[in-house]
Amino acid sequence: MIFTLIISCLALLTALGSIGWQIYSWRRNGPKVEVSAHLGFVTGPGGQNFIAIEATNSGRLETMVQSFYFQLPEGRTLQPTGSYIKTTVLPARLSPGDQVSYYFNPNDIDQQLASAGLTRSDLQPAVRTGHGKVLGKKMPG
Repeated sequence: MIFTLIISCLALLTALGSIGWQIYSWRRNGPKVEVSAHLGFVTGPGGQNFIAIEATNSGRLETMVQSFYFQLPEGRTLQPTGSYIKTTVLPARLSPGDQVSYYFNPNDIDQQLASAGLTRSDLQPAVRTGHGKVLGKKMPG
């Protein structure tokens, strides 16, 4: 009697472990895109300041980045035209483990923010992918 109870408990634990693993695998399946923004400077003759939005895929499947933009308060968006430093052509493939960056002119962004009465601390980097919209953390002021 006790032996069958022990076997039953082991079978139950094995089944629960299997279900847990299936849930974990299912949640990890697909792309997992993380978005961040930072300030930078290109060195050399005629060096340029820039604001970059980076999208990194730590998931198992690739996705396509359709656009890079900034989310503003009240659901508004700021999408400067074109990449400031011509390196990324959209749509861009984002394979597992890859990173794609898009660069913006900080002077253009500051002018648009000033006309709206906002600051850089109101900017939240975002990307639109083939799997939906992904927001990053707000930029420091």
